[in-house]
Amino acid sequence: MFAKGINMSGVLGGLMADCTGNGEKLGRALMEELKVEDVKALETVPYDALAAAYNKVKPALEKAGEYVGGAPYNNGFYAGDPVVNGFRRETEHVPMMVGSVFGEFGSFAPTPYKKAEMTPEAGAAYVEAEVGKEESKELLDLFRKAYPERNPVDIMTMDFMFRGPEIEYIKTRANCSGGVWPYLFNLDMNFDGGRTPWHCADIPYFFHNTELAPYTQEQGVTERVEKLIFDSVMAFARTGNPQNPEVPNWPASTRL
Repeated sequence: MFAKGINMSGVLGGLMADCTGNGEKLGRALMEELKVEDVKALETVPYDALAAAYNKVKPALEKAGEYVGGAPYNNGFYAGDPVVNGFRRETEHVPMMVGSVFGEFGSFAPTPYKKAEMTPEAGAAYVEAEVGKEESKELLDLFRKAYPERNPVDIMTMDFMFRGPEIEYIKTRANCSGGVWPYLFNLDMNFDGGRTPWHCADIPYFFHNTELAPYTQEQGVTERVEKLIFDSVMAFARTGNPQNPEVPNWPASTRL
């Protein structure tokens, strides 16, 4: 049904783990609470009433270990978490780009500091004060090795939800014949004194509409990065490989 795929900040591991059962008991409980006899009638219930009914029936179902929504379950179309179950054979030939952004949800939180006004030494001192002297030493060493261009204070807004599960997903996908190209969107936003990129920050660059996103407006930078990314996306859409004259060396991942 599709020739290529781009998975953007789409791997959350245990936070989106497969559930057991299906939605039948939830649907029947909602029908009983709302006094309707046809499941199709639930589509006509005003949102406020439907939400109130859901909040009322959810606790008992949740306590019993039943499905309460928000997670996938195995069926004829979904074989389960691919890191656990592998990918469906009919999808193995499909090339994929898989990635996330540096900060993800961590960058949404307000910070008591202005990074633009903070030296790297001050950033490291802030992390030490927050995390602890002994605990922060190894953390800071690893961070400086991985991100030498960044102020150490960026540890405080670094993604810890997507990256680990995403790496496991990429390793699993690398066994498939279609190939998988990883990416990390690592461009700070010229906003609020400098922000690490938050969840969805990469979308305007992929769709070539950064002019619609105020947080992208950095003269001479936004346009350049948008071209690098969009030309890669178009090359991937045409050929199944993101390499192009703007980004000539983007190797596919291999299973280690």
